[in-house]
Amino acid sequence: MIKRIALSLGVLCLVVFGSFIWFQKESYPDQLTTHIAIEIEPEQDSYMLGFQNIQSEINEQAILQGTFPEWLEGDLFFAGPGRFEINDTFTTNWSGGLAMIHRWSIKNGTVTYANKFIENEIAKKVIERGSMKEPRNKKSWLSGLATALFSDAPIYDNTNTNIMKIGNEFIAVSESAHTNSFDPCTLKTIGHTQYKDEVDCHYICAHPLFDKEKNEWINYGTTFGARCYYKLFTFKPDSKERKIITTIKVKNPAYMHSFCATKNYIILIESPFRVNPYDLLGANGSFIECFKWRPKDKTNFIIVDRNTHKVTTLNTKPFFFFHQVNAFEQNGAIVLDLVTYDDPSIITSYTLEKIFDPEHPFDDSRVTRFTLDLETKAISSSILQKTTTKVPTINKNCCMQPHRYIWASGTDDLYNYTNQLKKIDLLNKKEKIWQEKDCYTRDPIFVSKPNSSQEDEGIILSVVLDARKKQTFLLVLDAQTCEEIGRATITHPIPFTLHGKFFKKRNL
Repeated sequence: MIKRIALSLGVLCLVVFGSFIWFQKESYPDQLTTHIAIEIEPEQDSYMLGFQNIQSEINEQAILQGTFPEWLEGDLFFAGPGRFEINDTFTTNWSGGLAMIHRWSIKNGTVTYANKFIENEIAKKVIERGSMKEPRNKKSWLSGLATALFSDAPIYDNTNTNIMKIGNEFIAVSESAHTNSFDPCTLKTIGHTQYKDEVDCHYICAHPLFDKEKNEWINYGTTFGARCYYKLFTFKPDSKERKIITTIKVKNPAYMHSFCATKNYIILIESPFRVNPYDLLGANGSFIECFKWRPKDKTNFIIVDRNTHKVTTLNTKPFFFFHQVNAFEQNGAIVLDLVTYDDPSIITSYTLEKIFDPEHPFDDSRVTRFTLDLETKAISSSILQKTTTKVPTINKNCCMQPHRYIWASGTDDLYNYTNQLKKIDLLNKKEKIWQEKDCYTRDPIFVSKPNSSQEDEGIILSVVLDARKKQTFLLVLDAQTCEEIGRATITHPIPFTLHGKFFKKRNL
């Protein structure tokens, strides 16, 4: 009888565990954040200005300098954290700030800037509580199971990571299953995006990839529970019905901020930064704090054939990465370019406490090319560019094809924030750099010139903080020379954003 009871309880716990993981994951304040109260006194003339609250929602015309190409018309949207402090309590990690949408509109020779906070349940609770400090979980895992069964599960919808567009619907996303739709004209939050499927992932990548040839988006998510899975899915540009193409069972899921795809393959890069799902039970702190770096393990390349759905796994020495550059097939091999790190210490580098410590260095990174030989199963790698590189981009017409150029942010000092925009020529092994004193950069966005015939024919857009003047401006660079051709300035600083996209001219 005792054995039968024990067995029954064991089965019950496994069933409940699946529900609890949903509850527990959704209740975490942020994937990369623990909320505590800290004392911060930033230097007003440095990059630290980009990590402070924005004081108000704004809609204003920018001051133009130089020349904006006549063909450049459209809207540049970014998502990012906009509020880090309430009543002298701070979010520990920069990425945990309350979500805000930013829009730079370029039309008829003028540039306007607007922003608005995203209305969501996380922000509502923080404001009602009057504190960025998240109450710590004092429950045992058993009481946590009971809570999961008998209470309403809160959600994580602080969508401050990236921007998507499905049909005519603009969507702000994070790494949660919950996304928020917003009005592109007013930036007002419409509400949670209503998908027409039952993709039941807890984590969903904020960097989907678009296959122009097949006219479909590709993405993946992770489901946590007694059994964990990676789920790969696709959806059409005008459809909110996501179709799962394959499911991969995994014992200890890895944290993967992005992934790669080619014409015939989807590649998950599974570094040994993993979580034992049982560690999520009753965990205090953030979701990401449950992940552990296992340097004795290897990094896996999980290769999924897009036609047959066959899964092949190759592995190499451990490394960590956030962003992919591109991937393509060449001579029977898969070639992947990634921005790599020795370990995941970058995650703790962006706590506000460390950001405001001038003695603390930021993380170092490099562009590394991996070649996966599908016949011999061998992996080779080479460093394409050794200087620090962040948030890379390419001409999207080269996605899943060989590329020559990469544009990225960089820095000339690991004790300083990103203060460069650079063009990397992989053929000639040369860099071209834009840099200006006391100016700090974020993601470069490549916009190709209409009817262009060359890969680098177009412009680079980037939002830059001028810390000395306490202003922010939209910078326009010639993508070929990396020289400035124009800027549009607003007369106050705005916080650094995470990721965004440019949408060409449309009728709002």
